[in-house]
Amino acid sequence: MSKHASPANLVKSTRQQKGMTQDEFAKFLGKTQPLVSKYEAGKVTPPADVILDCLELKEEEIGQDVSISDLTKEIKEKLAGDLNIRKRIMISNLIDSIAL
Repeated sequence: MSKHASPANLVKSTRQQKGMTQDEFAKFLGKTQPLVSKYEAGKVTPPADVILDCLELKEEEIGQDVSISDLTKEIKEKLAGDLNIRKRIMISNLIDSIAL
């Protein structure tokens, strides 16, 4: 997957598109600035609520830049392994609950 389609880049590009500082974006997301910094640096994988917020904010642009299947694949790769099974189940349930 290209760097452009990574969750880290999604968070950063969404924040930049909205013209917000990390602190402003963190407050908007209900997170802290250091956590947003970690999301953008790829040190922490953003949770589903952050990814969904970013996708919603970039709704018009996202279809041109990132396919949902690529983003889904990236999330699955980041959450592979037995240690992340509960996170995968929660994300799967969240996705299943969204009417398309």
